[in-house]
Amino acid sequence: MSITKHDAVVKAIVSTIAAASAFTGISVTDETAFDELPPGVDQAVRVSFMDSLPLNKAYGQVEWQSTIRVAVMARNDKAGIQGRATSRMAADVYALLMADQTLGGATNRIDEPRIAVDTNFYATRVG
Repeated sequence: MSITKHDAVVKAIVSTIAAASAFTGISVTDETAFDELPPGVDQAVRVSFMDSLPLNKAYGQVEWQSTIRVAVMARNDKAGIQGRATSRMAADVYALLMADQTLGGATNRIDEPRIAVDTNFYATRVG
C-alpha cells in the first residue's frame, strides 16, 4: 500500500462522513491538527492517517494494517437530555463506517474500531 492508497482511504472516510445527513453543517476534514477546533467552529470531525504496519506478503502484494484516527469534537460538550453531541456523532460515524467496511472498495476491510474519549481538552470533548 503506497501513501497514495493511504490517502485514498482517508479521503473515502471523509467523503462517507461528509455525505451523511447527520453531518450536514459540521466541518468534516482530513486534518493533521486533529485536536483543534478552529474559532467559530462548534462541531467537527477530523480524519487523520496515523500509521501502517505490513502484515502479510504474498504474490508480490503486501497486506497492511493501518490506523486512521477519526476524532469527533464539540465545543462546550455537556451532558443533557439528548446526551452529549460527541456521543451521537461518534455513534453516527461508527454506523456509517460499519455499513460499508470496504469504503466502496478503497480498502479490503475496516475492523472494529478502538474508541477513546478525551474530556480535558479546552472544554472540548474529543472522541
